[in-house]
Amino acid sequence: MQLFKHFSDLSFANRGALAQGWGKLFWCALVGSLLSACANPMLRQARQDCDPESYQLFPVVLQSQRVTEPVVVQVPDGTQRCITETVRQGDRTTAVSRCAPNFILQTRWIDRWVNVDLNARERGIWHERCVQQLCVQRAGNTACEPTPAPSAAMPTPAMPPTAPPSP
Repeated sequence: MQLFKHFSDLSFANRGALAQGWGKLFWCALVGSLLSACANPMLRQARQDCDPESYQLFPVVLQSQRVTEPVVVQVPDGTQRCITETVRQGDRTTAVSRCAPNFILQTRWIDRWVNVDLNARERGIWHERCVQQLCVQRAGNTACEPTPAPSAAMPTPAMPPTAPPSP
């Protein structure tokens, strides 16, 4: 049961801290850089070229909003589990019992405040359209895939003329 306690402490406490301010910006930047690392250089350049204008047209506008989310907590269930050990002290033997409460998992709902960027959706839509337009201008397609260079096609051999069937 100890594993769940630590897991819930880690996930919700840290998630709450990361979801606000610079933590959220850090994670967004990390995910964005990982996604763009797989992209081709022309696509990465188009994304970089569209970034300043997208933030100028749709600046970050943070608003605090209250969200309610579930939290799993351990609650004593009223029972105990006991271990009795025999301890020898010199010529005497004593029984020592150690008891610990049993726990059950319960879901509780908590309210917390998060900062939400009101322009994020519109900025993202505009940014993707800008990237697609630049890709069409630069590469001729919306994915910035380089067009293959025309290769010198091998000439197909001419078929020898066939003689008409003899009667």
